[in-house]
Amino acid sequence: MATFSRTFDERRTIERLTKLYGLGPKVLRCSKIINGHINDTYNVTVLGADEKSHSYIYQRVNSSVFSEPALIMQNLAVIREWLESHQSDSACHVLTFLKTRIGTNFVTSPSGGFWRVSEFVEHSIVFDMIEDERVMEKTGQAFGEFQLQLAGIPMDNIVETIPDFHNTPKRIQTLLDAAAADTEGRAAECEKDIIFFEDNREHFSTLQRLRDDGIIPVRITHNDTKCNNILFDRDTFDPVMIIDLDTIMPGLAAYDYGDAIRCAANFAPEDEPDLRKVGLNLKYFEAFTRGFVGACKEVMTDEEEKNLALGAPTLAFELGARFLTDYLSGDTYFKPEHPHHNLERARCQIRLCQDMMKRYDLMCRTVDRYYC
Repeated sequence: MATFSRTFDERRTIERLTKLYGLGPKVLRCSKIINGHINDTYNVTVLGADEKSHSYIYQRVNSSVFSEPALIMQNLAVIREWLESHQSDSACHVLTFLKTRIGTNFVTSPSGGFWRVSEFVEHSIVFDMIEDERVMEKTGQAFGEFQLQLAGIPMDNIVETIPDFHNTPKRIQTLLDAAAADTEGRAAECEKDIIFFEDNREHFSTLQRLRDDGIIPVRITHNDTKCNNILFDRDTFDPVMIIDLDTIMPGLAAYDYGDAIRCAANFAPEDEPDLRKVGLNLKYFEAFTRGFVGACKEVMTDEEEKNLALGAPTLAFELGARFLTDYLSGDTYFKPEHPHHNLERARCQIRLCQDMMKRYDLMCRTVDRYYC
């Protein structure tokens, strides 16, 4: 008897997917992974044809966020083909999705859900927060090697799965529009937060202007470089796989660098309500920079290096605006755990951004040191 922690309809879908992928005759266990803001992810154990148990990850893509999920899989197929034809020495791989018995790498369920399946990586762990400088450096190295591996890839066949995902000026305009509409009656309590974003919008639009003017090259970027999007070996803590690839699309290296710093070099979680605990951990910042820049500096331009550190406060600023926009709009994108969760998330990013700007000169000097 299979063990399911989900509804009857989900159970039937999981069983149907197992047959479509030809993974085995029987589902033994299925449990939902409570992690991530967007998609629904399940750990499924199947009795294989060899009569042994095998574990897989089944994931339903949130079609309200990704309106054309087939384009995600198209991007990933292009990335996979490039990586296979340009072998590297990196021990950290990029997640690959399995193919069904008819050769597709996704399935659309009768209820409209968009599903894909990957192998479960045994003996691996993820870190929601990193507490070791060595792991921080290895995280930087993994994302830096990702940049190195994809340098030179033709972009003609890579599409934007979320248009303007890191377009900071547009993110701020969306926030101001949400504040003006005030559909939930929440704008008054956020007045100081809204003013912060309005006052600093020009400064944190710098990367977008440099991109638009062609001063900084557009690359293929991950665009969601949180530390929990890397699987690590449980014993050695070496990175073994980069996951959560839905937002791979054209972007800036500073986006990937900055988002990782924003996530992993904060003294506190991204939803810490006590803002006294929030701030940039300079030791972790330097460790990540050492790993990232050391891995990909050979393909970075001087203008990229000059503006790399700006990616960190820019991404904190931008994510804070997104959290606040969602709070003002009724919490429709980021899943809240309590009524003020997205407001707390926004204020945490504001405080982190402010602390980074106090230390910005030191951040730039650190990048310079490892770039030379």
